[in-house]
Amino acid sequence: MKTHVARLALSAGAVAVVTGAIFGLKEVAPVLSLGVLYLFAVLPVAVFYGLAYALGVSVASMLAFNRCTRSR
Repeated sequence: MKTHVARLALSAGAVAVVTGAIFGLKEVAPVLSLGVLYLFAVLPVAVFYGLAYALGVSVASMLAFNRCTRSR
């Protein structure tokens, strides 16, 4: 149980770090090109924790990226 919570926290943290990087870089690069950076969150989670966690990270990444690209 403790391991599961730690893995979820690290997965959410990975998405948060990449989302922060995208917010920082969107002034110097097209936002749609920055979407590939979410691979830096999804791939390590997939390698170390497995498919179930990677699917959650990919869905969270998609939702975060959707929020980043929303036009105002």
